[in-house]
Amino acid sequence: MSARSGPGNVTIGFSPSTGGKVERYTLKTAGGGRAEPESVDANGPFQFEFTGGDCAREYTFVVVAHWQGGQVESEPSAGAKPCVAPGSPTGFAAKAKNRGAELSWSAPANGDDGVTYQLTGAATNDAIKGTSFTVDGLKNNQKHAFKLKAKNAAGESPDVATTEVDLAYPRQQYKNASNEDTNTIIRPGPSTSGEAGKIPQKQYITLTVICQVKGASYTDTSTGRSSDIWNRIESQYGNGYLNDTLVATPDGGFPEGPLFECTD
Repeated sequence: MSARSGPGNVTIGFSPSTGGKVERYTLKTAGGGRAEPESVDANGPFQFEFTGGDCAREYTFVVVAHWQGGQVESEPSAGAKPCVAPGSPTGFAAKAKNRGAELSWSAPANGDDGVTYQLTGAATNDAIKGTSFTVDGLKNNQKHAFKLKAKNAAGESPDVATTEVDLAYPRQQYKNASNEDTNTIIRPGPSTSGEAGKIPQKQYITLTVICQVKGASYTDTSTGRSSDIWNRIESQYGNGYLNDTLVATPDGGFPEGPLFECTD
């Protein structure tokens, strides 16, 4: 008799009895699950399929030969689990977001409800359920690599899926703002001290905004607006930092999408 594990099942094959006139064969095992068919007649085919068991448990099987007035049991089979180790996840991809990534993938062909995923690399998690995962807390302006494998009670996928996310700053172009009353001073850092450049009064130019960072709070005396968000910028008048009240960025939240936070 043989017991062969498959995805969600065990296939039990056996040889017919050579003694007496057998009417039918049935399958016996301990625990949950069910056998298909319920019985095999004397002419075969000499095979059962066991389903519905627990992947974490190993089952042994006994074939019972029935004839008029009696029955006899076979020796127990070798142990087998109603599952096999999953294949590798496919389509593993990473979508960049501020300080993180949205990971997604497709389950292996033989993946079922008992499959979980192990993530390693720039982020780790040993028991992800489902086919997506959000990673936070990464440094921007760097590349980050991830590895993923599927596992269940029968084992792990033979190969590891890999992907990478590039958190390069998504540079945006905006004009400076509130430059009517005095020159706009470009600062060397996210504070009100120092000078790295100067946009002449009443000039409105296109700036390249690299990223945003929290710093000293600043109030624009022209508008009364206050902010502790600073934009790292490049311009024809110098490179450095401008408070968010002085740049026409999309207001709301930090960082203000689609910008990323400065982490270097």
